[in-house]
Amino acid sequence: MTAAAASAGVGYESPSQFSREFRRLFGRSPREEVAWMRSSFELPPPESPSLYVSSH
Repeated sequence: MTAAAASAGVGYESPSQFSREFRRLFGRSPREEVAWMRSSFELPPPESPSLYVSSH
């Protein structure tokens, strides 16, 4: 999803205004937030050993 699509989805007419307000509220740009979330919440590759065992 682009910043323009996200901004329109939450009611902003201007993607630049959305980005400014996003940065003011969260301390980073929408693009920086996406990069942070991807690096923080991505799943490990399937071939890597897991520390957890699922019972189902």
